[in-house]
Amino acid sequence: MRKDVIEEIEVTRKESITKEKIVMCNKCGCESKGVDRDNFYDSQFQNIDCSFGYGSDYDMEAWNFDLCEECLVEFIKTFKHVPDGFKLDSHYMIIKDRSEHQKVFNEWKATDNWEELRFKTYEELMELAPLYDHNEYINELISKYHTGKPLLQD
Repeated sequence: MRKDVIEEIEVTRKESITKEKIVMCNKCGCESKGVDRDNFYDSQFQNIDCSFGYGSDYDMEAWNFDLCEECLVEFIKTFKHVPDGFKLDSHYMIIKDRSEHQKVFNEWKATDNWEELRFKTYEELMELAPLYDHNEYINELISKYHTGKPLLQD
């Protein structure tokens, strides 16, 4: 016959609790520290995964690294072609097609100034004017890129 003998004892155990996390940019080394609440502390960093397949010089390797926004933008500026979705969060209705997006991207790389309406004709600017609260911005572009054309009246 078997019988369990039960004795109550107090057990304490050592546990590791993460108080904060640190994210570091693999390129420049800058870091962000914080408590892991909704990943807010690392929102200025992008985590990038790369997996290499058969025939690659890095066959079967998987890389993972973090880049801060500054280093990521610096990297993007080396691209020949604009990445899908780049700076299209609020401009998706304004930039009509990929070729226009590419022109704006090339201008941004050269000048560090993203101007989504840079390559619009005067007529296209006039059509877009109602989307803006004030005519000031559209008039500025007309004066800059379409000299001699009438400005919008407030």
